[in-house]
Amino acid sequence: MRELINGLPAAMAANAVPRPKPSSSSLVARLPDVLSGHPQLDLRAQQAMVPVPAEVAAVIADLVEAAVKERGLNVVNAAALLTDGTDPAHPLIGQWKAAQGFFLEWAHLDRNSDGGRELPSDSEITAHIRVVEDVIEVRTSLFFTNLSAVEDILALANAQEEGHPHE
Repeated sequence: MRELINGLPAAMAANAVPRPKPSSSSLVARLPDVLSGHPQLDLRAQQAMVPVPAEVAAVIADLVEAAVKERGLNVVNAAALLTDGTDPAHPLIGQWKAAQGFFLEWAHLDRNSDGGRELPSDSEITAHIRVVEDVIEVRTSLFFTNLSAVEDILALANAQEEGHPHE
């Protein structure tokens, strides 16, 4: 569900904004390699200012920039999906973000830091799935309505063709 929710705006919204490249997660993955080239660097030095090599600073700056873009992007793309981008404060966006947050929280049970929380109930899971289903249903209903109309027209055209063969 997490991957579906994350990918749905790009797949179904006409004006979704693409994710920045490189992504913040790919930049985070680069940090250990960049830092390994500077073994003398102590990021936990007990001083007010910690000087870092330009290469490290550039990766950190890119990481922060990508994270800021991604944070705002989720709301923009949710608005694009749910309201065609017209209302980023629409109540549906709050429901969408709640469902997205729920599935993000439960995506990796092995990363459960407190270890003692109760698993969500079936009704809680179903309620969040229903939010996603409702969005998909609304976004696809016009397509299926049009498909049905085209099929009706084709059936009518084919029936007339069979009744009146080419001369």
